[in-house]
Amino acid sequence: MAILSIAVNNLQSSISQVSSVSGLPNDAMEIQRSTVAKVKEIIEHVVQVKSLVGTMVGSSAPKLQQIKQECASGVDVSAISNQMSELGKSINSSSASITPLIEKIVSLNSDCTVDIAGLSNIENRLQAKSVQYSTRAQSLQSQVNAARKKYEALRIITGIFSLGLTEAFNAWKGLEDQLNGVQREIADLQRQSACMAQMKSNCGTLSLDMKGVVDNLSNIRNSIEFLANDVTEIVQDLASQSNREVAELMIAAAEKELNTLGEDAS
Repeated sequence: MAILSIAVNNLQSSISQVSSVSGLPNDAMEIQRSTVAKVKEIIEHVVQVKSLVGTMVGSSAPKLQQIKQECASGVDVSAISNQMSELGKSINSSSASITPLIEKIVSLNSDCTVDIAGLSNIENRLQAKSVQYSTRAQSLQSQVNAARKKYEALRIITGIFSLGLTEAFNAWKGLEDQLNGVQREIADLQRQSACMAQMKSNCGTLSLDMKGVVDNLSNIRNSIEFLANDVTEIVQDLASQSNREVAELMIAAAEKELNTLGEDAS
């Protein structure tokens, strides 16, 4: 399988992992939703690039093969130059369609990178709240212990039906209810933090896979530019020198570049 296809498969797998994470805070869920949508758009554009490059290679390869054969068989150099010029126009036309798509993918990747970076702020906020609630729980636990001891002491001194004893009992239970509420908040924060840790891990993998796709597309764009420049150079050399042997070598090199491009983008 070609490099780009492998990169796209990795990206599809990693975005699936990102979308599977549940139990996130609302703002993290928004980042998740936005990231998944943008990566799906990236994948759509990559598929378009693959199709356009495949069409370009499929159209150019037989033409270049024919030009190479005609050059070797002694066809007039000017005719070879004209055919190479037409091939160059075709490649440039394809490049004009492919380049904007790659630029859009690069832009979407940058947007995703910014979104994913925002997860750290959310994680820090959860940690800060967890510390805050833990401190509150410790304080309440001390108050609960003190209130319980006061109630137990009053019960021994005043008996079961004392008004003060009822007030002490209510104060104890009220503090205990507050403590239970804070402990539930802590448990919820811990669950959210665990989900955030999974989300960040999955997004880390996603970021690497997106980088792989962008790097491969950048290589493809560069390869198209190199190919177009080489074709232009062949035309210029034929016009200035009419050197058939040099032209044959350069055409063979361009053919190799075109075949490699087709393999990389398939």
